[in-house]
Amino acid sequence: MAGVAGFFIQRRYEFGALELQSDGTLWVEGERMHLPPKELKLLEALLSAGGAVVMKDALLNHAWPGMEVGEDSLTRCIYSLRRAFGRYKKYIATVYGKGYRLTCEVKHHEVQPSVLSSRLLPRSFCLKPADYTPAGLAQAAEQQRRLVAENGQNAQAWCGLAEALLAQASLALCEHETLVVQIDEALGKALEAQPDYGDALVRLAFVAGAQGSVAAAHSLERAAAGLPCTSQADALFYRAWLQWCNRQYGAAAVLLDEALRLAPQSVAAWLLRCRVAFAYTPEVALDTAQRARKAVGEVQPVMACWYAMVLAWQGRPRAAWQCLRNLGCDAPLAGELGLWQAYVLACHDRAAARQRLASWQEAQAGWPVSAEELAVRRELNGDGAIIAEWRAFTRRAQPWQRARLDDPRLRNLGVLAAKASA
Repeated sequence: MAGVAGFFIQRRYEFGALELQSDGTLWVEGERMHLPPKELKLLEALLSAGGAVVMKDALLNHAWPGMEVGEDSLTRCIYSLRRAFGRYKKYIATVYGKGYRLTCEVKHHEVQPSVLSSRLLPRSFCLKPADYTPAGLAQAAEQQRRLVAENGQNAQAWCGLAEALLAQASLALCEHETLVVQIDEALGKALEAQPDYGDALVRLAFVAGAQGSVAAAHSLERAAAGLPCTSQADALFYRAWLQWCNRQYGAAAVLLDEALRLAPQSVAAWLLRCRVAFAYTPEVALDTAQRARKAVGEVQPVMACWYAMVLAWQGRPRAAWQCLRNLGCDAPLAGELGLWQAYVLACHDRAAARQRLASWQEAQAGWPVSAEELAVRRELNGDGAIIAEWRAFTRRAQPWQRARLDDPRLRNLGVLAAKASA
């Protein structure tokens, strides 16, 4: 991922006939390529070693920090890198029993940020509360794609596309890894067109941190600070989102309160504020959801579904389902909204909830199990039905997923899992 490797706007590498630019773009015989996040991290580790052997454990820790991952994942990513190199695949040599190394000469060049642009660009992307819906976000992404198709140097539109995709990712409206690659490409294009575009750097800092590259995130945040094209509200929001990912809920709440002072109708900021309250201070979760609905409008679908889920969790499932029906939000929805609906139903009408969950799973076939899905299944089937999957989820959870472990609907599962394995 551009910037995730930790050298964004700092280094450019030439190795043999190939080149890795400072925005994470790989050039192979005149063809531009954007590597998936893990492959890019592995390549950065190999390039940093300058031809020395990098041990397998070091590569695993670099690409999958804090996660239990087998060597087969590393082997697949190395294979993917070799395929990307084309006829230069032999640049990566296997040192059997140890790790991998590059066989070509490696040169690195320090890259300085460009002189600050004098253009003060407006916010790259902003949706009214009524448009912050699954359909509205898809339309916004498509609109931004049309703009960049007309002008590939439109940094504002590229950043707008990244923002729309990030919003979709926050609601699990599309497969996460696919969105991550698209977000990376959009931000890379934005910064290629305007290297000092602060709003793009802010978003890239979040993406880097959410993938586990804390040092890169801090570096990018510092680069964005003070730039004329950086929205203060956005900077606060994305910093808070990263704090939430790291389970620093108190710090996230403070940042979000300030962001909402600047952008009081931001559905994204209010939803994150509600998530923080649910994990950190669940006793005020319903009050926070009510304040959010008052700010963005009670008919706003995302906040209405969240509010209903919290209401059901607090023991009022019938009122929660009636709320959804009154607002026309009872028809099946995609992503996390659909799982919030299913949870309300699971607390109210289990037979209907099982049908709704089965339909949701069919639509999202092949996606990894999420904490939201486990919460629904726990309500439907009890603890024993999900203990094994909960244990697997906690082992593979990436930084952006770890805050989900504190969902109060999943409390005590860690203790139960430990007892089950004892």
